[in-house]
Amino acid sequence: MRRWGRTSRAIVLVVGLTGILAAWPTIPPAPRALLNMPLKTFGPYDTSQNHGYESPQHVSPIVPASYQAFWGPDLVGVQFIGDAKSDLLADHFRVAIQGGPYTGVFQPVNRVHDGFAGIELHTPPKPGTYRLTFDVTGFAADVEKWTMTMRSETPPPTTAATSSRAYRRTLNTLRGALRLSPLRWSGRLERASLEHAQYIGRHGYEAPSFHDESSSKTGYTGNTPWSRDQAFGWPNSLSGEVGIEWSHPSDPLVVTADLADTVFHRLSLLSDNLSAIGEGQTIGPHGAVVMDLGFGYQSHLPEAVVYPYPGQPGVSVGWVDIESPDPVKGGYGCRFGYPITVDFPTVDSLSEVHVGLWRGRLRVPVYVDRPGVGDTAQNQIGLVPRRRLMPNSEYRVAVHAEALYNDGTPRPATLQWRFATGGAPNTVAAEVESGTRVKVADVVAGSGVPVAGQMISLYRRRSGRPLLFVERGRTNREGLFIATRFNPTPGYYEAVASSENATVFWWGRHG
Repeated sequence: MRRWGRTSRAIVLVVGLTGILAAWPTIPPAPRALLNMPLKTFGPYDTSQNHGYESPQHVSPIVPASYQAFWGPDLVGVQFIGDAKSDLLADHFRVAIQGGPYTGVFQPVNRVHDGFAGIELHTPPKPGTYRLTFDVTGFAADVEKWTMTMRSETPPPTTAATSSRAYRRTLNTLRGALRLSPLRWSGRLERASLEHAQYIGRHGYEAPSFHDESSSKTGYTGNTPWSRDQAFGWPNSLSGEVGIEWSHPSDPLVVTADLADTVFHRLSLLSDNLSAIGEGQTIGPHGAVVMDLGFGYQSHLPEAVVYPYPGQPGVSVGWVDIESPDPVKGGYGCRFGYPITVDFPTVDSLSEVHVGLWRGRLRVPVYVDRPGVGDTAQNQIGLVPRRRLMPNSEYRVAVHAEALYNDGTPRPATLQWRFATGGAPNTVAAEVESGTRVKVADVVAGSGVPVAGQMISLYRRRSGRPLLFVERGRTNREGLFIATRFNPTPGYYEAVASSENATVFWWGRHG
């Protein structure tokens, strides 16, 4: 399966970062103990402490480009970068709409969410062109204008897939281990992704590319992912898209694990500014899964989002590079060590970047995707070990860079953390389907090929105590194992394959 990713230029500062210092103390490996490494995150989860907010005297709206739409939006307005909801509400923004049943009189903003400030439309816009104006009262700022053209024709009726919610559950299970904000399902993003998947199914992967459409072809709904998202009612251009070619349908958990075993796709899927998803798919000679991503701005963001995360056990030792675009120049189809990514959500740009990976005192050679190069944003970094990692071993990552934060504050950004490998080039992933049922997948990292017949043991984690055995079973032909418990004790659980690759997830109600 080949993966494809594209994100809007508008979300460049959503992710982030990097560096390394000199010799650090040796960390002796203790393979069996690694299965119960303490999970940690980079905090504090307070955007103001991470210099994420702009000053109250400064505004930076992301104004939509003029666009065409099939479905009228519920909201019209603009997106802001890293501004607190309280600040946005206090700034007395106004929006005017001219056209159709609207009077053109400025209306005060009445909806603020995830950094979006706008007004709710109670009357669906009819076909025609609407001129929108955004006024920033009390600021020496230009009045912003754009147009929205409602098309008279509509796409043919389509039966939306129910798998979008499975993808959301799978991503939320993964994001929960990193303490990232959960995602909501968006019917508008789902329709946009489904229409594009059907376009690919009709015309192929190069028509003109996996993510772009041509207006001369049937089923056209927009040139780019963000224009298609707006065409189906997503209120801003802060969106992106990831996708995967497939010849045979796979379980959403397997597909998501395959996408997360990458560099560029993972950075989008694990952004804490990601707020909503929708998914569509087709089967056949040009079968594809398309996942559209809607971004916003959270009021509380971590200092950094890294993967593998601090204390992560059972990480794959290897990876097959079939990601497009390619994070290793000339490495497509080759085998490497498992990729590592770093993201500083509140950083605008990075410079003087240094990174390093160690096993004990041995420095591991890596390929580096530097900030602002290729598909890496100015606050992102990717590391791909040049060779397969050693099994059942502990690794340390060190990062150092000069960071310019969103509020204009310059200061160094320094991180170090540890993770542990399992025994094979496999990824174990989980999807909490309900309070009584968990699905576990075992796949070859990079290729997404399911691993059948693998013994999976499920344990409950207990702080400072050994793992508590829960149940055991083998993966089926699709690489899946289902665990059921009537009333699981709330907490973190760990699914461990016989290869000692593993995944950690939260199961049961939060307190």
